[in-house]
Amino acid sequence: MSINILAVDTSADFCSVAILNKNKIFSLSKFCPNKHTQYILPMVKQILVNANLTLKKLNVLAFSCGPGNFTGIRISINIIQGLALGANLPVIGVSTLQVLAESVWKINGRDYVLTAIDTRTEGGIYWSEFKRQKNGFWNNEQGEKIFSYNQALKRINSLCGSWTCVGSAWKSYPNLLNKLNLNICHEEIVSSQAESVLSLSLLFWKKGLAITVEQAKLTYLYNDIFWKKLPGR
Repeated sequence: MSINILAVDTSADFCSVAILNKNKIFSLSKFCPNKHTQYILPMVKQILVNANLTLKKLNVLAFSCGPGNFTGIRISINIIQGLALGANLPVIGVSTLQVLAESVWKINGRDYVLTAIDTRTEGGIYWSEFKRQKNGFWNNEQGEKIFSYNQALKRINSLCGSWTCVGSAWKSYPNLLNKLNLNICHEEIVSSQAESVLSLSLLFWKKGLAITVEQAKLTYLYNDIFWKKLPGR
């Protein structure tokens, strides 16, 4: 039986949507900072047309659940909740940091990924260290954290081996990349994308990890140190 999935990601400056229909992937992406609400629903409607599907023919809806831009991830879950309630569909939330790791693997096949997103506050970094398992799932033994620059620097100094770095924080804090004890590959991916939400949600679906729309929630990482948003960010 083929699985039909619609995935949405508005966690950063991009709006992206993707559909899996009979093992074929359809996707749309648009760079639209602070204009997600203007574009996301028309993009959902267009991708359904492109894939020749209706909501009723989908098995599950997937979304990037954070951490990330507060407004962006709220838009994702609001869109998905509205669609799921209207079509009586289950949902799957996927970590934004894990989506970045999956995007790296799709590009270069690397299994060790350091994900770091600029929180756009004073020195805050959403951080996680992922290792890909043979079954396609990502393991992050340390969990997802919010670090200061100094905490991230200390953590990266404690690591060894070969890692791929991905996310907006590496551009915001380039000195983090200057670590001689690590073999670092830097991928210029700053935003998660719906195609990677799609591939991860397919794994979760096969494991029976879909939930009801009422159970859907976002991932917020908060620290009082980083409460102040920087001007223009």
